[in-house]
Amino acid sequence: MENKFKITTSKMTKQEIIEKINNYKNEIIDLSDLNLFEAAKTVIMISTYGINKNCKQKYKYKVTQNVQNLLSEIPLSNMVEFV
Repeated sequence: MENKFKITTSKMTKQEIIEKINNYKNEIIDLSDLNLFEAAKTVIMISTYGINKNCKQKYKYKVTQNVQNLLSEIPLSNMVEFV
């Protein structure tokens, strides 16, 4: 079973999310409890942060199908994997 960390509220600050990402060890980032726009915003923010840091690993996200559909047209530099 893979490790996961869950972001369950849009009240988490960007700094709290970035701290989790800095300690990212191939976990699944569970955004399934967020609404469509908060989940999409978080995926884009984390992916952009990874691109900016020249990170070579993919971030794995657990999101709803609606979020996947919304983000399917946005180029996220192959840093995103939906599980």
